[in-house]
Amino acid sequence: MLRDWLLAAALCGGLTAPVPAAAPVRTKAAPVRVEVRDRLHAIQFGEIGTARGVYPMYRYRIEADGRLLVLHGIERFAADAAKRDGRLVIVAGVLDGDVIHVTGFTVPSDDALIRYMRITATGRLSWQEGERPRLEPPVRGQWHLTTDAGDFLVTFADARLEERATVLLLRRPDVVLTGDLVGGQIVVRGIDAATR
Repeated sequence: MLRDWLLAAALCGGLTAPVPAAAPVRTKAAPVRVEVRDRLHAIQFGEIGTARGVYPMYRYRIEADGRLLVLHGIERFAADAAKRDGRLVIVAGVLDGDVIHVTGFTVPSDDALIRYMRITATGRLSWQEGERPRLEPPVRGQWHLTTDAGDFLVTFADARLEERATVLLLRRPDVVLTGDLVGGQIVVRGIDAATR
């Protein structure tokens, strides 16, 4: 009888309480940090009523690289943002698709009409074969950076940076790129190996 009981226990999962399967461990993603200098847009989406009256509620967006990015978390800077609708501002934060999670908001100290989107991204650099016949002479491949926030095409501001990228790619393809986002691709101005 003891033998039958032990056999049944073994077939049903053993004599201990079942342990749930471990959930996969998620590592903290390296954020894609941006600094954008461009026009701020306030879009009214409703009103909020208080004892003192009715006030408009706004969502803020900023033009960057030919698209409008939503600014999330700008409420901390709402007083300054409300005064700057349609004007140049500098917004810093973490890029997540078409959303910038705002960590900083400043007003440019000059009146220059300079617009830019600077980016610092950590990811895996790769070279992908393929022809881009639109360029003279045709290029037989292109650089890519794969991050947790998406994939970016990569070009280099000078040949020395591209040589460094080739060396890093052979040693360890995880890199930190700094540069400008222009036309949907990163124009690299600095490259280093990523620390683990």
